[in-house]
Amino acid sequence: MQRRSRRTVEDILDAAVRVLRRDGALRFTTTRVAEVAGVSVGSLYQYFPNKHAIVSAVHLREVEAAWTRANRTLDRDELTGRERVRRITRLFFLAEARDVELLGVAPPDLAVFLDGQPGNEPLLTEIAERLTHFIAAQGCGVSAASGAAQMMAVIEGVGRSLSRMPMPDSERERWAFATADMVCDQLGFP
Repeated sequence: MQRRSRRTVEDILDAAVRVLRRDGALRFTTTRVAEVAGVSVGSLYQYFPNKHAIVSAVHLREVEAAWTRANRTLDRDELTGRERVRRITRLFFLAEARDVELLGVAPPDLAVFLDGQPGNEPLLTEIAERLTHFIAAQGCGVSAASGAAQMMAVIEGVGRSLSRMPMPDSERERWAFATADMVCDQLGFP
């Protein structure tokens, strides 16, 4: 994508966030997004076929940024496996809360926008593969693929549930560490 096109896409995504926060999900339209982004509706449709694709792209941008940080944590061999899981869980819980703050929409409500949208599958596959290798390297005696699936399900489920609850980051961190320890205990991490 050319530089100008990338800038237009970023402007549209930034405008989408502002519209969601200001007007809410029920009043979110491509017309409002185009107006706030300073582009024509026709230009917006060159990049996104509908409002669902826009919200999906905003969400994917946030998930990719969090995954980049999680990857750096997984690469930190000086940390124990448990400490890496604790840090990743904390990161995910805070990212989910940020999604709600950023978009003004809780994850269950995001499903209306995200269902059927392409884009997340390659990233989810990458995450599952990386976690599978990580768990295998811990020598826990569990199936690495099954362990990765369990880890993803528990962390995602608890993190999304908590994202709807207003709480200080310190409380969210306590939940993250307790959830991570539960997962690590279940998988047999030292």
